[in-house]
Amino acid sequence: MSEPVIHVSFDPVGAAILLLVLLLVATGLALLTSWYWKRRLARPSMVGQLDALLDNLPLGLLLIDRRGQVLWCNPEARQLLSLDRASPRLDGGLVAVVKRVAESRQSELHELQPSDGVRLQLRAMPLGSSSPPAEDRVICMVTDVSGRRHQEEFYRSFIQNISHELLTPLAAIAGHVANIKECSIEEVESWRLSQDIIEREVRRLTGLTSNLLLLSRLESGVPLRLEPTNIGVVVEEAVAGLLRVAQAKGIELSIQSPPRLPRIPADRDRIKQVFINLLDNAVKYCPEGSEVQVRLQTDGEGIVVEVADDGPGIPPEDLPHIFDKMYRVEKEGTRAVKGSGLGLSIVKRIVELHGGQIAVESVEGEGTTFRVRLPLAGEPM
Repeated sequence: MSEPVIHVSFDPVGAAILLLVLLLVATGLALLTSWYWKRRLARPSMVGQLDALLDNLPLGLLLIDRRGQVLWCNPEARQLLSLDRASPRLDGGLVAVVKRVAESRQSELHELQPSDGVRLQLRAMPLGSSSPPAEDRVICMVTDVSGRRHQEEFYRSFIQNISHELLTPLAAIAGHVANIKECSIEEVESWRLSQDIIEREVRRLTGLTSNLLLLSRLESGVPLRLEPTNIGVVVEEAVAGLLRVAQAKGIELSIQSPPRLPRIPADRDRIKQVFINLLDNAVKYCPEGSEVQVRLQTDGEGIVVEVADDGPGIPPEDLPHIFDKMYRVEKEGTRAVKGSGLGLSIVKRIVELHGGQIAVESVEGEGTTFRVRLPLAGEPM
């Protein structure tokens, strides 16, 4: 009996499909192997990148156990909380917060004041779930909110001041409008007096509104119209504008300037506003018979303009705030002087937009000098 003969035949199409499947499987295995080794080899660099990220975060991070022991913290946390690098230790208040959060599994938010003028916000959170590996760990985030609190206080004060400046003339206007309504036709003098007061207070409101709008435009970065400008001529125009008011108070205005000054790139109208505001302040606050001098000179890199008076001066405690918005010196003899408290803020902003600087020196009872320095050339701010 003959053995059976097995005939094996290959279909060309089936063979091609089988070969393709084998190639796909081999490619997949190769890709999987490559991904695995890349992941293994990349892990150390990823850890390094994560460490660098945590070390350079603009907020403090701490990992703490339930006993209050710092397990890890980044440099920002050490700086904000004044922690020792080798053995960082928390104070008793923070340890109590950490223990409470570890036990309650509830986040807490606290504000700290480690020193005068410094305010920190601390958020303590339980790490992970309540499972045993993480139940005794607390992560804390610390941020410096000193600037935010200062800004909030500033705007609160600003709103109060501006409300007062608006309400005072509005109350006067309302009172005299009522007076006009009650006046008979024969009471011409009373009617005219009320009319004059209303006009004066309307001008005051208009001036305040104009200053607010101007300051808003300056702070929003309104472009300057720079052109070669003769600062000496601009100062002369500003002095001429205040001359009649000064003469009415018996105040002498004078200019000291070299015969020739270099022209500088400036927005003529804005720079003129600087000297008008400085001269207006000097004339308003100086008593009768005073002298206000405007002195111009060059220092090689810029033009320096000084507006000096021999008035009552500014108290030392007020000098750091003299350019703040709505800030006014509350001093005997100056309370009756009308003003919005915005003039010097406008001056400072205009000077800074031109790339210049402004400084003030004052001695009570002797006078005040404002010094404006404008660059001969260069990019304005």
